[in-house]
Amino acid sequence: MSLWSYLGFFGHVHHDTEVQFAFHIDKVGLTLNPLCIELYTHEWASFSTKEFAENRIVCTGDVVKCIMIDVEDRGPVDDIIWYDEDYRTVFKEACLEVEKVYHPLGREDEPFCWVNEAWIPPWTIYVLKKR
Repeated sequence: MSLWSYLGFFGHVHHDTEVQFAFHIDKVGLTLNPLCIELYTHEWASFSTKEFAENRIVCTGDVVKCIMIDVEDRGPVDDIIWYDEDYRTVFKEACLEVEKVYHPLGREDEPFCWVNEAWIPPWTIYVLKKR
């Protein structure tokens, strides 16, 4: 599967709501990258990856797996991994520039029993602007 088809791009027309938001404003848009490798190689409050050693050796476009532990159906969930450099390539090809990048952490004062979220950022937030 190509990066373009994963993000739903067809030229500059796409269906990803977060990226779509970036195309409908003049200055800044926001997209989340929940597919960083950290997400699929550590344990988290809401899902587990320990059963999937194969997640540790993947390339962009490969399938990674996890088990959601905060829902009734605990069957494996497949996802597709993409790395920062590949997102940046797509952003550039889509005439978007990365203005800022955030790697948020869970806070110890929050009412959640974080497993690794307070020390390892599982998400990347890209603030984008049109070039």
